[in-house]
Amino acid sequence: MTERTKTNAPGIYKQHGRYVILATMRAGPNRPRRRVEQTLAEGTSFEEARKARAALVQDLERKEKAAQKNSKNTETVSPTTLESYANHWIEVRAMRLKASVKHHYVAVLAMRILPYLGDRPVRELTRGDLEAWIGRMERAERRVGQAYSRHTVHAWFRVLMTLMRDAAADLGFADPTIRLRAPRTDVDGVRETRTLTTSELARLLMTAKDHFPEWYAEIATTAYTGMRPGELYALTWSDLRFDERAIVIRKAVWKGEVSTTKTGACRKSAMIKELGEILREHQSTFESLGLSTEADALVFPSNQGTPRAASSLYKTLGIVASIAGIEQKVGPQVLRRTINTLLVEAGVSTVVVRAQLGHVSEKMTIRYAGIHQEAKVEAVDRLVTASQEDLSRTVRVRG
Repeated sequence: MTERTKTNAPGIYKQHGRYVILATMRAGPNRPRRRVEQTLAEGTSFEEARKARAALVQDLERKEKAAQKNSKNTETVSPTTLESYANHWIEVRAMRLKASVKHHYVAVLAMRILPYLGDRPVRELTRGDLEAWIGRMERAERRVGQAYSRHTVHAWFRVLMTLMRDAAADLGFADPTIRLRAPRTDVDGVRETRTLTTSELARLLMTAKDHFPEWYAEIATTAYTGMRPGELYALTWSDLRFDERAIVIRKAVWKGEVSTTKTGACRKSAMIKELGEILREHQSTFESLGLSTEADALVFPSNQGTPRAASSLYKTLGIVASIAGIEQKVGPQVLRRTINTLLVEAGVSTVVVRAQLGHVSEKMTIRYAGIHQEAKVEAVDRLVTASQEDLSRTVRVRG
């Protein structure tokens, strides 16, 4: 695969010896962006590529203006194209979707669906059209020339399936998604290396305590509970139940907006003794600095007293991991997978692990358990030892 390289002109790249032009048009807040990409013929000059992109941008602007004009009466006029229905679909769903989910839908529509199917009459889309789109997504590559993972491609597929099924139900035509199979790709992310061993986790926490004491409580809370960063930064002091040794996780923050958790459910996460002591000390520090520890005050606020961004931990965790001598990249999701893995390796029931981490199903708990090689070797050794003992007992009985 050949890496796509930038040129000194915006929206113009070079790949496989040809120019690739890209144009994006930002629409309204609840409407997906229009994004069009074209690979120009071999031998096209750089100046011709610049003119082609300028024409593409103008055409995109013209289509966007027409789309905005036609969308004014979307609630009373039946949409004709998939794009017009998608705009209406997002507007109707926006008030019922979590902000992060709406952002995902809008991005997938703009980048992966509408550029290929948006101008097609929605009622005339067939199963064959959708299968052609699936084939294109199976061949899609990142800008660095790498194929997308199965998880990513399937996420695009689910958005298209939901959109088309709703369109069939709303507009009264045959659902073209029946018996349609998800895209197939050979790229399946390996998750086992993205967890820490018990010794690595201990080194990470010790390094955080010694070098970044102001971040220690956040890192320890993430490591010992496996909560998502959005959940961490939505915690208030009333959520810490020291007497029950529990942390109530009922909200999450995403880009400054506080909403429900990812699953929409409230749960209690166990607070081990060590974490309770760390959080008590964190509370004492807040009180000594004159910071609020009232019931509705945030446990880990920004300097302005607002919820921190969910990405706040990434940079600090990367530095801490480097100082601790941990080679792999470490972020909040790695800590979440780590506690999942360590609990499963310790023989804890997947029902309990699921309750602790807030997974949608036990299947997710198993999926994110990256069992370490040492645990596999130990399990096989136990099996061999048990088999040899059974054989020895059988021989003694027969003797």
